[in-house]
Amino acid sequence: FKTADKCTCMPKKNTFTQPTIPSLFFYRPDGKLPESKAIYTLKHKRYSELYDFVAEELAPKIEDLLKELEISPEDCIFTYIPRTKKGLKKNGFDQSELLSQRLCAKLGAAASLPLLTRNGGKEQKKLSKHKRKQNAESALFANISMRGIKNNSQKRFAEFLSGKTVI
Repeated sequence: FKTADKCTCMPKKNTFTQPTIPSLFFYRPDGKLPESKAIYTLKHKRYSELYDFVAEELAPKIEDLLKELEISPEDCIFTYIPRTKKGLKKNGFDQSELLSQRLCAKLGAAASLPLLTRNGGKEQKKLSKHKRKQNAESALFANISMRGIKNNSQKRFAEFLSGKTVI
């Protein structure tokens, strides 16, 4: 597994080194802007309607990017950056996992899977762009064990992943 900026398996149509992840707005932890309040709510409350709304807003941006890259949503697997153990314990859910599942369903993607695992790291929100990258590189890893997937299914799982685009 490689980080996206080192990936050599991008589609031929891709003219840039790393696709930009579509975003609706930039989150500011001070919470003064309405959009930052929405993100805060996503992180701390399990409001199904808000997850549906954000997935509804992000889906067209992702569809446009996939169309540009000539990738079918059915050939995509969504994953997410897992929440810290502290965040899971405090809130009882992983907001990224919930959003990944909603986007997967909205776009008709192959699956939403926990392909990443976290091992330490600092809270990202107060770090600079450069420090965030360093933090992610030292704390996030491919989920080799594929927790939740039985050993006898690992070969079938590897075949399932073959040829898929991970978002």
